[in-house]
Amino acid sequence: MDDFTEADEYIAWATQELARNGNPKICMTESAPARKTISEYGDILESAMDEKPLQEFFTAHPEMLAHQLGPQCRWVIPKPQLGGKYEPDFMAARVNSGGLRWFGIELETPRIERLFTLKHGTESEKLREGLQQVKDWRHWIRHNMQTAQNGPHVGGVGLVGITDQFEGLVLIGRRRNATKDDQRRRQQIHWDQRTDIHSYDWITEQANGLVALSGNRQADGCYECDVYGR
Repeated sequence: MDDFTEADEYIAWATQELARNGNPKICMTESAPARKTISEYGDILESAMDEKPLQEFFTAHPEMLAHQLGPQCRWVIPKPQLGGKYEPDFMAARVNSGGLRWFGIELETPRIERLFTLKHGTESEKLREGLQQVKDWRHWIRHNMQTAQNGPHVGGVGLVGITDQFEGLVLIGRRRNATKDDQRRRQQIHWDQRTDIHSYDWITEQANGLVALSGNRQADGCYECDVYGR
């Protein structure tokens, strides 16, 4: 390609490295969640007493997480080991014009009465724990950047191009337990900590929206797959 830029070359290299590390690409146009998968997720969510069955489901169906992270192709890596000290539930990446954009995803229990305390409006214990997990991962990566970025074949984690500025996502609770003030508090945490907080119902809503769009995306094809390889 005559217009293949330096950024394109970097993304092509990163794509190859992630594949070399055993992380398959989830294509935006070919991997939209199926209606059956969304229905299965809803059943598991209704019966789940904690986050463990949801962790297992997302590991088996990474497209349910991947498509909530914005456009372009993605990678979802379950339980990467950060030096034997920390174990994120998932680290996920997607390509954009600047390279790879990384997300650290923490799963907390769907069975929580409130995200924030009623009296003081501070984070509940479980939400506070989830936010702290993301901070701990960033701290480890800040002090072990090369190890985090290197592939497993040289003793690294395989998070190609990651820095401690990755974005956080905490999944916790159900939408029916949210209060009117929660949105404002969640937005403040987003700005202060670069971490989004969503209920597990958000996953369902986003996935249902993608089903309606998947036919058009199939017809359009996938630019990232064409340019950077599948």
